[in-house]
Amino acid sequence: MKKTATRKKSTKKIEGRRTPATRKPARPAAASSDPGATIHCTLALTGKWSMVLPTSAIAEITDYAPPAPLENTPSWLLGQLEWQDWQVPVISYGALIDGDPPESATAHSRIMVVKSLSSTARVPFIGVMVREIPRLASISESEMEVAGDDGKSLGVHCKVRFSGQDAVIPDLDRLSQLVGHAAYGTNK
Repeated sequence: MKKTATRKKSTKKIEGRRTPATRKPARPAAASSDPGATIHCTLALTGKWSMVLPTSAIAEITDYAPPAPLENTPSWLLGQLEWQDWQVPVISYGALIDGDPPESATAHSRIMVVKSLSSTARVPFIGVMVREIPRLASISESEMEVAGDDGKSLGVHCKVRFSGQDAVIPDLDRLSQLVGHAAYGTNK
C-alpha cells in the first residue's frame, strides 16, 4: 500500500488568531520581461526528441512494462497500462510526431505518466514511453529559440532549440484529444 505525503498548512498569527498564510501568486514565465529569466522544467527523451514539460504535469515515472495492446489503433498508441486503478493509454510520442515506427523498449526505458488537460474523465492521464529517466532542467529564456514546425506535427505546441539541443513543447490539450480518440473512439 502506497503512502502519500501530506504537508501541514502553514499559519501565521494575526492579532492572537491563527489564519492561513498566503503566498504571492506566481508570475507566468511567458509574462516575464526579464530576458534572463529561467524556466524550470523536465526534459524527457522520446524518439529523437526531448520533450520539455512543466514538472507539475508529470504524475509519476514508472519502470517500463509492455502495455496491454488495444485493437485497431495507430502504431504510436502502444496500448494501455493499469496505474493507480486507471487504464492509462501509453504512446510513443516520437512516432506520433514524426510518423516513424515506435522505437523498441530497452532496459533504460520508462513510462512517464502525464496529467491530461482533457476536460473528460475518460483520459485523465497519458503514458509516454521515454528512453530513460527524465531529468530536471533550468533553461534560460534567452538561450531558447523557437525552431518552428513546418510539418505542423500532431500534438506539438512548438519545436525549440537550446544549448544545441532540439526539443519539443507538447500541446497537452490536443494530445489528450488525439489519444482519447485513438484509444477509445472519443475526443470528449
